[in-house]
Amino acid sequence: MEMSFTERAIQRDQIQFLKEINNEGKVRRATKSLVIGKAKVISYKDLEEARAKRAAKDAAKVKGKGTRGRKRKSPATVNDESELIAKAARASEVSIPLLTPAI
Repeated sequence: MEMSFTERAIQRDQIQFLKEINNEGKVRRATKSLVIGKAKVISYKDLEEARAKRAAKDAAKVKGKGTRGRKRKSPATVNDESELIAKAARASEVSIPLLTPAI
């Protein structure tokens, strides 16, 4: 009886250990590898400069990329509202001829 409890405890510890290793592997596979430059030995200061340059380059790429899909209309400002009112007034002044059915 005691032997089965110890075996179960050992198996539980081994399973817990394997879960931790698996979780570390998932994190390692999920992180995106970032190539900063060519493979060479550089100082930490140079590494930080290379990272800053890469971040600026990525930011410029994202800025120029734009969004997909339809452009949204911007909300009406004060000038736009006055233009819309004037446009509506002009539209109401134009008379639309009514078509009468021929008998």
